Amino acid sequence: AEAIALARGLLGFVAVYVLFDAIQLILAGALRGAGDTWFVLGAAFAASVLAVTMGVTLERTVTSQFAVESLHWWWAVITAWVLMLAVIMITRYRQGRWQSMRMVS
Repeated sequence: AEAIALARGLLGFVAVYVLFDAIQLILAGALRGAGDTWFVLGAAFAASVLAVTMGVTLERTVTSQFAVESLHWWWAVITAWVLMLAVIMITRYRQGRWQSMRMVS
């Protein structure tokens, strides 16, 4: 019963994660295919460093202050990370700068 309760709580994170991961993967692939590889690399690196830094820095505060389990905290951090990536890729794609990039100089 305890495992089922834990799984129910985590499945919400998984649902959001899968949706936004699909969005960011498709758009990152489209941007890389159009030649915007450095932006995709830099954005993924920056978002990853930010997510891990915030996760490690705030873990003790959040888990003790709000009585959140560490497992839920890290799923929230990972979900926020993939959401951040999706927003970055959507923004870059909508800017349309990739349309004027040349693949071969």
